[in-house]
Amino acid sequence: MTFYYNSTSQPESTFNEHQLELFYEAIQERFTGPTELMTYINESVWSDKDSYSWVMPDGHTVYIPVYDKEELTVELDEGCEFTYTYSVNKANNNHRHLVPNIIHAFDAYVARELVRRCDFEVATIHDSFWCSCSNLFTMKDTFKEIMIELAESNALNNVLKQINPNIDGFDKIDPTMHKKMHNSEYMLS
Repeated sequence: MTFYYNSTSQPESTFNEHQLELFYEAIQERFTGPTELMTYINESVWSDKDSYSWVMPDGHTVYIPVYDKEELTVELDEGCEFTYTYSVNKANNNHRHLVPNIIHAFDAYVARELVRRCDFEVATIHDSFWCSCSNLFTMKDTFKEIMIELAESNALNNVLKQINPNIDGFDKIDPTMHKKMHNSEYMLS
């Protein structure tokens, strides 16, 4: 579900009014951490820029240009005109793209780390990973290790502070989550 990418249209097109109400209720009750983080990012005061950039824990630089639509009326002949709409790289005071871009940046970081750390071939498409059957358990353990390291780190706040040095940062809902992750059996299925 694209809810955590700031999508309201997808849930609205998927559910009827009653189901939508129950969906949002379930999200609020069961997924408080991601919902609070999304709200925090959406409600933080962001500078109105024509691009955003930050460095991930592995040194990869993320660059996100911002676009806005402009219109130009083109007159071909007297009484014959049309409006041409095009995108321009400029600040648009809409920061809803930050949440999905931060999510995708961390997904890509995990994929890069998994490929780097495994001494066998790992195929990735976004947040889906494959390898030969003989390496599945090693890949699963490596993925778990990466996720535990992320949970222990301040990587998210480091990214948020790079985007806006004036924000306080987001307090982890469960600062001991990495300990629970050590005891988990499966993170990939």
